[in-house]
Amino acid sequence: MILSAKPDFDEARTRWNHFWNGEVYKRPLVLAECNDGPARANPAINRYLRPARGQYQQVLDEIDEYLEVHRFLGESMPGFHVDHGPDQYAAFLGAEFKFSQESPNTNWVDPIVEDWESFLPIRFDRNNPTFQSVLKFARLMAERGKGRYLVRSIDAHSHADMLSALRGPQRFCMDFMTCPDLIERAMAEARKMFPIVYGAVYEAGGMGGAKGCAQLIWSEGKCGVIQCDFIIMLGPEHFRRFILPAIEEEANYLDHCIFHLDGPGAFRHLDDLLAVKKIGVIQLVPGAGKPPAHTWIGHLKRCLAAGKGVQVYGQGLDLDRIKVLHRELGPKGVIYCPTVHTREGIEEILKWLEQNT
Repeated sequence: MILSAKPDFDEARTRWNHFWNGEVYKRPLVLAECNDGPARANPAINRYLRPARGQYQQVLDEIDEYLEVHRFLGESMPGFHVDHGPDQYAAFLGAEFKFSQESPNTNWVDPIVEDWESFLPIRFDRNNPTFQSVLKFARLMAERGKGRYLVRSIDAHSHADMLSALRGPQRFCMDFMTCPDLIERAMAEARKMFPIVYGAVYEAGGMGGAKGCAQLIWSEGKCGVIQCDFIIMLGPEHFRRFILPAIEEEANYLDHCIFHLDGPGAFRHLDDLLAVKKIGVIQLVPGAGKPPAHTWIGHLKRCLAAGKGVQVYGQGLDLDRIKVLHRELGPKGVIYCPTVHTREGIEEILKWLEQNT
């Protein structure tokens, strides 16, 4: 299997397969990218705005220009997103995207749920314009990228994140106290959406098969990033009752997944997440103003001791820092994402890790 944007695809696939089998193949995984020359385009600019406005061809043209100089090194797989926004799951149920000229690289939705009794049951219409736009973009990208790069699965701010966007976070928090049975019902219905949405995007994006599936991580089956940022607002009892079953379902649906644990306030749930068998990797997100993720040695070791992989990333992750971390963490289950963006610097990291593993 060859992708023109990843000439060493077969070697990277071998390394990923060893990783998922709990084995160390020569060194830890390294996800790194660089440009071999000045980039004339960046498809990440206005990442949500242009797809949401149907400007698919402009993005695809920029990907072609980007790939003229951009290189995917180590185990980084060439792929691009078809996301329409962080709250796209809420948009799939009728919420409207809002954009601001001051924040062109993100968007949001206004709440549309006044009370759960009137809103429930959840009615997911597959003909929803935003959902159909995501699928159209995925089909176009899959055709344009055939033999060159992959379509990545969309960000899944599903179940509670979706309900929070639909209701508004403040009111949604109060609902856990004032109408918990309704929230339990809403969660049960919301949980049904993930396999439908993921499966449709997977098919539209031509994922799987010999080229596998990518969304930061890569596997030969279904893989992706799962998350629930809303859990930072919940204590352990509410998390276990309302949220954990949804996380377990999503992890069980996928062949491999990484859990995006957003913010130190959410770290209170780490032990519960580590107990979810099908979560393969933990991505610790320190939060704004906190030290970078690669400095959280105790938490990283805790994840590794539980048999989970860890994404090691953050500003300042260069070869000198990796040398220290390699002694502390060992090679098994570690995915390094260095902040080094020259081919020479990245190849030096790859060489050192292989010589010292």
